[in-house]
Amino acid sequence: MVASYAPVGGYFARSFALARRLGAQLTGAFLRPALSLPAHGVEGGWMPDELLLQVMAAQRSAAADAEARAHADFMECAGRAGVRADWGAVDTIGRLIARARLSDLVIAPA
Repeated sequence: MVASYAPVGGYFARSFALARRLGAQLTGAFLRPALSLPAHGVEGGWMPDELLLQVMAAQRSAAADAEARAHADFMECAGRAGVRADWGAVDTIGRLIARARLSDLVIAPA
């Protein structure tokens, strides 16, 4: 199962209901976003270095918060459903695909 930034509680609940019916274990995976940097603001462009560092720190913080929320929601749903579950986060699409290939079924939000 793949978690995104959007609240996915109902999505998790349906996935865990299916897992409970099948006696399956679910593995949650969170794809960490790449940091976006404005090309015109790097290396002495119009954006001061200090501001650029603040933007990068804010992006990292927002991504970490989203990952923590998704992880907590996922594990909470697992507990309520009585389903075995584990969790991981990946930094690239390639690692997400490699992880998915180890699964019998992949459920991803649209």
